[in-house]
Amino acid sequence: MKGKKTTLTDASRKIYEILLKNNINKVACGIIIQVKGRKDHKISIKIKQENGCTNLSVTGKYYKQELRIYDEEIEKISQLLKKENDENLRILE
Repeated sequence: MKGKKTTLTDASRKIYEILLKNNINKVACGIIIQVKGRKDHKISIKIKQENGCTNLSVTGKYYKQELRIYDEEIEKISQLLKKENDENLRILE
């Protein structure tokens, strides 16, 4: 994460900690967008490959935030999140 004043939503913080635990450090956090309250409490992660980075769109109960990862391939990140998956995490590709 670059800088010292980056805010993470609760859902994004969980994903960020999984990435840090696996030595993935080049992560940039995007703006936080409010969404209507969802009935399920699962965290949804949409994984997309963009030009030069992998974009994770993380949606929690009330907020959505994008995390951009600059040093790893989409397949490695996808496998990592599936390995760390629990019942409260939904991965969309």
